[in-house]
Amino acid sequence: MSTVRIVNVSVCLVVFGFAFAGIVVGVTELRDTALILLPFVLVTSYLSHKRRQLEEGSENE
Repeated sequence: MSTVRIVNVSVCLVVFGFAFAGIVVGVTELRDTALILLPFVLVTSYLSHKRRQLEEGSENE
C-alpha cells in the first residue's frame, strides 16, 4: 500500500470519527462539518487514484 493511499484512508477515518463523535456527543456543528467534508475527501481520493492509474498507463506505452 502506498503512502498516499495510507494518508487518504487516514483522512477518511478522521472525518468519519468527527462525524461519529458529533452524533454521539450531540455537537451538530462538528457532525455537519464532517458530513460536508466527507464527499470532498472521497472525491479527492478517487481522482488521485484515477490520476495515478493514468500516469502508470502512459508509462507502460
